[in-house]
Amino acid sequence: MAGIKLNEQYRKIAPTIVILYGTYHEVHEEMKAFGQMLGKEQEADNWLAAFDEDVKQAKASIAGLVPAGTTFSIMGPFGKEFYIYGDGVNRGGQAIYQQLGLTPAESVRTDLIQKKGDAQSVSTEKIAAYAGDYIFLDISGGVEFDESRLSGPRSMQ
Repeated sequence: MAGIKLNEQYRKIAPTIVILYGTYHEVHEEMKAFGQMLGKEQEADNWLAAFDEDVKQAKASIAGLVPAGTTFSIMGPFGKEFYIYGDGVNRGGQAIYQQLGLTPAESVRTDLIQKKGDAQSVSTEKIAAYAGDYIFLDISGGVEFDESRLSGPRSMQ
């Protein structure tokens, strides 16, 4: 009910479009929808063409760096919970999995991506089950991360 009242207040200020979280799961679908909503279909198509070219160049720049069969995960502690992220809007999932085409760990693919899930909280005991060969670790949840305790490479560079 509070959301409806807030939307009514916004509509008094300016035209308002309400889009529920998770409505779009892919950048092309989202950009085309915004183009239609705003009467800017051609601009959306132009943006997507430029975006697709940028993605093509990004893929080419990492070609050869990632051996066949290498898997990736996006994870992050947030408060007292630990999250695994899929290929949605959270923490770069679209870019990593959808655009760059990096392969998710099998459990990420089956438990999140195939089920269109953006994120899933897991216990620390289950983190290893979701770990790919490489992990993109999101530390934006205010958690301290001590890089001085790492051994081995810190990036794929």
